[in-house]
Amino acid sequence: MRQLYRFLLTLSLTLTPSVVGAQSLDQLWQMGLEAANAQNYAQAELIWRQIGQSRPTDPGVYNNLGLALMNQGKLDQAIASFTQAIQRDRTLVAAYNNLGLALAQQGKLNDAGAIYMEGIKLNPNLAAPYTNVGDVLRKLDRVEEAISAYQLALNLPDMMGIPASSHTLAHYGLGLLYQKQGQLSQAIAEFQQALKINPNYQPAQQSLRQIQP
Repeated sequence: MRQLYRFLLTLSLTLTPSVVGAQSLDQLWQMGLEAANAQNYAQAELIWRQIGQSRPTDPGVYNNLGLALMNQGKLDQAIASFTQAIQRDRTLVAAYNNLGLALAQQGKLNDAGAIYMEGIKLNPNLAAPYTNVGDVLRKLDRVEEAISAYQLALNLPDMMGIPASSHTLAHYGLGLLYQKQGQLSQAIAEFQQALKINPNYQPAQQSLRQIQP
């Protein structure tokens, strides 16, 4: 399982009247969230596209549509959707974070890191983007910078997410980093910290089993 922290927006971000009516829009939005949470991403895509026909200026629709596309492996379309979200709201940190994730999945790590940092400039008090920056820096073998990014994430309030909280993922990322450096005792400690937060996080369980004496 990839270690990603994604932002799914639970509320519409605009207040313009809806063609389908407020109640119907609320129901559709809830259906979109439920489909996404059930990992029925094809259905979620259809729902967000339907909402987008009535709310073509709502950045939250494009953000959530982008997530549905990204989770189906439609990365080019996802990137276009997140970009449209940002064009409609330059302050939407969620869209910057998710755009970074899509770029990282394409292997464009430097571009992903730059986008994450744009989001962090808008709101430096969210742990998740720092965790994602740490992941990018770790994959680029920029060890000290990665450690610093993970520590910044851990110094901020934890955020729940998919597949685990930002602190869980930060500890896991540190564990992978230390493991690669051959610092196995530190790696074990970080994997254990990740599991202390989320005992069911399978990547940390597997990594710990691989190296623990």
